[in-house]
Amino acid sequence: MRAFLQAITFGGLLFAAVTPTAAATGTSFPELTNANQVLNLTAAQAAESRPVRLRGVVVDRSEPENRALILADQTAGIYLVSQNNLFTPYHRNDLLEIEGVSSPGQFAPCVLTTKVRKLGTDKVPPARPVTYQQLITGAMDAQFVEITGVVRECWPAPPGQDIWRIKLAADGGTIAVRIPAPQNPQIKVDAEVKLRAVCLYLFNQKRQALGPVLQVPH
Repeated sequence: MRAFLQAITFGGLLFAAVTPTAAATGTSFPELTNANQVLNLTAAQAAESRPVRLRGVVVDRSEPENRALILADQTAGIYLVSQNNLFTPYHRNDLLEIEGVSSPGQFAPCVLTTKVRKLGTDKVPPARPVTYQQLITGAMDAQFVEITGVVRECWPAPPGQDIWRIKLAADGGTIAVRIPAPQNPQIKVDAEVKLRAVCLYLFNQKRQALGPVLQVPH
């Protein structure tokens, strides 16, 4: 049986799952042409490797390095992953057309990408204002969001590492925030800040969200 190997990392951990292709199951599906259609698939539907063709703007790089991107079109943001270093040439604001197949991912549906073509550059769609209550539902995965809060803790990037971390208090809850170096946020405890960042999640093996992590784009 032909199969794709999906690899996703978060926090340095590597997860892998084998997903059968539509050809292997003898089933054909209509092509999905926007991010929201992919996100609305159930895990079982996404595992059917439904064909995907999207056109959108790179919001940020993701992990695994050079093998994952966050792409946004006019409907939503979506996590893209490839089996090789397919995304090495691409950066924030690049306008891409991608082809691939749906995958259930480890938490939310994503796209296993097989072809990429750069069409030019464009603006990233505006960040979506959200509340802490919206973030903790788990529904904001791969979305570019905006939230205001107060810095409760701040950790500069240790020697040899490239991520600043802060703990943000907002709407009665606290949120972990990652800021890639060499950016220096130059903020202190008790500062009120407005963040625009990609929302990611810590999750368990039951695909349940444990908490949001906001990553400021590189």
